[in-house]
Amino acid sequence: MASTSERSWKVRRLIAMSPAEVGLRIVRGVRNSVRKPGGPRSQTEYASPSAVVPGVDDADGLARRVERELNDGVGSLLPGARDRDALVAALAADGVSVEAVVSSAEAVLAGTVRAFGGTAIDTGESPDWLRDPVSGNSWPLRYWAELDFRDRGELGDPRYVWEVNRHHHLVTLARAWSLSGDERFAERVWRDVVSWVRANPPLFGINWASPLEIAIRLMSWAMALDLVGARGARGDAAAVLATSVSLQVRHLSDNLSVYASSRNNHLIGEAVGLLVAGAKFPFVGGSERFSALGLRVFEREFEAQVTADGVTREQAFQYQSFVMEFALLAAAAAACLGTQLAQRSVDKLRTMSRFLQDVSGTTGVPPSVGDDDGGRAYELSDVPGRQAARVAVCGTLLAAQTPRAPRKAGDLEAALWLLGPRVVSERVGESEDRTLGPASSCYAEGGYFVAAGGGQHGVIDCGPLGYLSIAAHGHADCLSLSVSHGGRWVLVDPGTYCYHRDGLWRDHFRSTVAHNTVSVDGRSQSEMLGPFMWGNRACALQRVWATTPEFDLFEGEQDGYRRSVGVIHRRQVVLGRCGYWLVVDRLEGSGTHSALSTFQLAPGFERRECADPSFESGDGTVVDFRTWLPYGVDARVAEGEEHPPRGWVSRSFGVKEPAPALLLEGPVELPAELVTVVMPRNGELETEVVRSDAGESARGAALEFRHPEGTDRVLFGEPGTLPEDEVFKGVLGFVAARADGERAWGYGIEEWSLGGSRVRHEPVTNLLDV
Repeated sequence: MASTSERSWKVRRLIAMSPAEVGLRIVRGVRNSVRKPGGPRSQTEYASPSAVVPGVDDADGLARRVERELNDGVGSLLPGARDRDALVAALAADGVSVEAVVSSAEAVLAGTVRAFGGTAIDTGESPDWLRDPVSGNSWPLRYWAELDFRDRGELGDPRYVWEVNRHHHLVTLARAWSLSGDERFAERVWRDVVSWVRANPPLFGINWASPLEIAIRLMSWAMALDLVGARGARGDAAAVLATSVSLQVRHLSDNLSVYASSRNNHLIGEAVGLLVAGAKFPFVGGSERFSALGLRVFEREFEAQVTADGVTREQAFQYQSFVMEFALLAAAAAACLGTQLAQRSVDKLRTMSRFLQDVSGTTGVPPSVGDDDGGRAYELSDVPGRQAARVAVCGTLLAAQTPRAPRKAGDLEAALWLLGPRVVSERVGESEDRTLGPASSCYAEGGYFVAAGGGQHGVIDCGPLGYLSIAAHGHADCLSLSVSHGGRWVLVDPGTYCYHRDGLWRDHFRSTVAHNTVSVDGRSQSEMLGPFMWGNRACALQRVWATTPEFDLFEGEQDGYRRSVGVIHRRQVVLGRCGYWLVVDRLEGSGTHSALSTFQLAPGFERRECADPSFESGDGTVVDFRTWLPYGVDARVAEGEEHPPRGWVSRSFGVKEPAPALLLEGPVELPAELVTVVMPRNGELETEVVRSDAGESARGAALEFRHPEGTDRVLFGEPGTLPEDEVFKGVLGFVAARADGERAWGYGIEEWSLGGSRVRHEPVTNLLDV
């Protein structure tokens, strides 16, 4: 019997659907009930050889036909495999050795596969395809439509089972065979395919329950067999493969995730699964129809789900990489079919690549904005943790552009397999010697702003919560700030940790209190209704984005607390290129409320013995804070607290670790302002920060940043008069008083004087108004 919470979730989920979606789900439910067989059956009972490959009469003939087709098609999907010597040389130039690829494949033979972006999972030499490698529990062979994988019962999160069953490790084995010629790797590819088919009878078990998982598995099979062909196939293995491909493709095409409330990356991946299977296995009956359907749906959804400035509407950076990998595979499959993606899709790939490079800066890794389960569409590299860098480089090269960001060893590896050494060499050109630092940039439609310069780099989130009516993969992180310095992240997004396994931690990592923004009265900006569903949600408003050689300025607000407690949160962020971040949080409203401003540091930082909050990592990176807080708000450091959770970061799915978080917390009388200065550095602190409070006629303040290059003065607040006859009128101003002290840069300045003397004002354009 369903629990009260489960019934409540189902009611809320129903409300999020349109009448058309409800009707479609009912029709599919009836269809699936009618189609339910009496029990698990062999796949040969579902499809005869002639139904799998037209014109073939028996199993032996089917096996011979498939083996011949596979051997003839080696390198059709992954052209990098066509010239082994050229590929080996190109990989070596990229810092990737044959020995490293072979070592990864040897680990697979020994029973260890990599998952979730790098986590090692022990599957044994003969994997149990229904077993959860974390809990040890096995999923039952129940009819796929009757399995509730959202249930947080003893079986836990199906994501762990699915990760192994995506068969990325087969591509690792196949790459090792392609480079080394070691027959053991090709034999294991075929052994695992046959083993999987025997353990997963059609339509039964957890591995038939998700169309996306079927699609990714088909992609892995297609790529692995594009490299090894029929080498390693024994007995009727080729016939077993073709029959399973035929049944999985049919099941996938019948169950595409076209639902209006949740049509997200799943539908894109499913469409690409159809396209890739049709391209790589053209001998399977209906392949032309499946590939045409896949290409049509992919191009439609890719256009709809990505903004014009190259940001996935799911508001999740890891899923951006995921979708881009699907797009790159779609391009490879289209080429295999003798065609190409529409130019608008290629243009989207280019803008998405630029966005990923900008938000990653010199780290090569974007902040973990939104859900991040480490999912990958393919496994074409053994370098962990740089999925975004590899996909961005590959997307840029596919669009015949030069990569903008500096690269590290292995960043070209996937591109070499997907595009081939000759194409990569031509398009990289002379960019090997280019070291381009991150640049300030605005992605207003997507909702992100990148401030960079003077060795600093940061990402400000001022976008929607997520995509469509349930916003499944979004987090309550509006106005959050992530900062990198010296090629590493110092202020971080906390990550995701889990999906279905633990509701408490799932909610925490999505909550506002876990992110580098402000929570009011312990609430999140948006209302959580389930692991992948949101109710009332915050709306973001972008007010100002300005950039000059001296500073970047952002101002935005969100209304997530207006409905519940009558409060508006406005945030102003100034990056001074001499090495500081100024964060001004304004809480507009009335009465007394509890405020919490979080600054979550990366794992590896420890608190230093200083009067002001200061943290240092093992590599010598220091992050200093200065705060000016209203009466009642205190600063404290939390790390690894569990009741309630505070000071946690998840850098990979299923793993969480304690990390220090500076919490500015306490009751405040509204309206109020919280002022924080963040100064990441290496070496001695060279900047002194001094504050002058505004006079009674103005609610605001001025800060002076005294550094070796001179003095910066940042003013913020409402128009009014500052002490000592210093007059500032406007919204937010910035003065860099250098040698003569007679210039002021700023947005919204009407008048500026210093000691009674007017200062030359150089207005800064609000780029959001352009």
